[in-house]
Amino acid sequence: QRALANTALKFIKKMNQGFTYFLSDSAEKDGPSYLSFPVGTSMDRFHATKPGEGPLPVLGQEIPEDAESMKQRKKGAKIEWNTECVYTMALWSAYFDWIDWQILNFPGIRPFSATSMAGVQPIKMILYTNSDEGTTETKKKPKRDIFLEMEVSNGVKSTLGSEAKKWNEKEDAAAAATREEQMQQQ
Repeated sequence: QRALANTALKFIKKMNQGFTYFLSDSAEKDGPSYLSFPVGTSMDRFHATKPGEGPLPVLGQEIPEDAESMKQRKKGAKIEWNTECVYTMALWSAYFDWIDWQILNFPGIRPFSATSMAGVQPIKMILYTNSDEGTTETKKKPKRDIFLEMEVSNGVKSTLGSEAKKWNEKEDAAAAATREEQMQQQ
């Protein structure tokens, strides 16, 4: 099934300009598997709300985007980021079922488990913009400015990744500190 996963990922790469990926057999040995998407071309919807420009899009409802600006964005038009706008984005996939941890809907390929391509490790999703210095990429270390890194796992079909473990440790430490403080007040 590894060959099927590679075929599926090559299809995604062909359909998504700037998409890169790395499949690891072992996060400890090779580093984590990742899927890396440029923000502009990968988002299914992208909306910038300028200051004083009406209400923000309502999450859970359709995010408005002009058809022509979406077309240009998907072709790689540069997004002019600023600190004044509020950005609302949506990403969904017809090819990955996050609940059942399956890859599906590829022509000629039956649905299969994500663990067959990444093992039981989590998948790291990275959204990025190309740096102003250019878009030169090497296979393993593409030149990019990371916008968002997200570690995705399935509680039943994969293990927690390093980021989730760090989060849990911080939460546990904060809870212990709160309990200690409460005991001292008694």
